[in-house]
Amino acid sequence: MISAWEQWTNRGIMTTHGPTISKVITDHLSTFRQYIDLDDLLLRLKGEGIIQDDEFIEKTKYSEDKSKKQAMFILEKIPRAGDDAFQGLLKCLLDMEQNHKEFVEKLLTSLEKNGAKSLAETIRNCK
Repeated sequence: MISAWEQWTNRGIMTTHGPTISKVITDHLSTFRQYIDLDDLLLRLKGEGIIQDDEFIEKTKYSEDKSKKQAMFILEKIPRAGDDAFQGLLKCLLDMEQNHKEFVEKLLTSLEKNGAKSLAETIRNCK
């Protein structure tokens, strides 16, 4: 019989660096809101399989504070989706028409400063 803990971790919700990734995204939330085309980013995240179609549709609808809602969704979704989702987020940022290489580097540096140096190094080596 599979334990509740194993069920939880097998669902892809648990991540080794989830709290650190959450802090990194929180620290840079204003940059996401001000300088990133969040509709495009969400479309790319959907293409990577990080978010689902229904999530994309819901978060790209017009609403008051749309960018705030989109940024908060990214803050909630990426850390829970796993370390690979964070790497996918960075890939999407690099693949955007306006390449966000400097921002990606800031995120990786922030990751290192917050105690996830090994994850930052792994991601840098995969690029």
